[in-house]
Amino acid sequence: MIKQPENIYSLVCFGEILWDYSGGRPIPGSGPLQVAYHLAKLGQPPALLSRVGIDPEGEKLFQFMEACQIPTEYVQVDYHLPTGQSMTGAQEPRAGQADILMPAAWDHIEWEEAFEPLIKKAHYLVFSSLIARSETSRNTLMRLREMAPARVLDLRLQAPYYNRKNLETLLCGLSLLQLSLPELELITGWFSDYKNETDRIRILQDRFGIPRILVSMGPQGSLLNAEGRIYSERRFPLLAANGSAEAALAAFLVNWMQGGKAAESLQYSCALGALVAASHSPCPTYEMGEIDRMLHRPSD
Repeated sequence: MIKQPENIYSLVCFGEILWDYSGGRPIPGSGPLQVAYHLAKLGQPPALLSRVGIDPEGEKLFQFMEACQIPTEYVQVDYHLPTGQSMTGAQEPRAGQADILMPAAWDHIEWEEAFEPLIKKAHYLVFSSLIARSETSRNTLMRLREMAPARVLDLRLQAPYYNRKNLETLLCGLSLLQLSLPELELITGWFSDYKNETDRIRILQDRFGIPRILVSMGPQGSLLNAEGRIYSERRFPLLAANGSAEAALAAFLVNWMQGGKAAESLQYSCALGALVAASHSPCPTYEMGEIDRMLHRPSD
């Protein structure tokens, strides 16, 4: 049984943690871990709920998290399944085929009684859709969703690990949805043939009652629909392949929690996302002042 720590976390990240070997050098390849990394860098370390194997890869993930000051109290250890591994290798892995070890330890995140007070005291539950590929972790997620004051979904459509029924369930009851442009086009294609991004965003917002939708547009920057109003930030390109979208999500949440307006939060989000995109690493070392310099540099 996990002991309830004295800390109260404003954010809880739930989902897969793994090593991605597609680039030759292993990197922390999961969305939840990357979001947690940037939240910690921005002064809002979250509780991370996941599971690793009792193997060298799991030990290295613990070492990485501790070095980055990501709390590990709620990361479970599996004595049978291995730590997650991935060989994505695609130019657009978030919307394409992925070779992800299955089953892995994170497919078996078990419910703990300590999760209930943790999630009820948090402001946001942040999770990825990939975690719903297996029954055990999906059931734990559903219990967390029921108790969470607000839910944030980082959509990660990697074939063959999703289906329409599960995704429609995950899209209901959200406070914020983040997804890429290819994912937006894929999902809205289920309903009708929409001609532009704003129509596609609005149908998702209306169909599932999502007040805020953040769309990573790659070289075109990002779009935000907040309570029906569209905001655009075109100065900063984001690259889904190296985790810049997860950095952007973390920055948006931190700025929003601190009282930032929609346009301000979007700008801050995109600035960090572009900083990470330029670094060629999903978890680079950076200082807070670098984000401000990105925001205030002259436009080309």
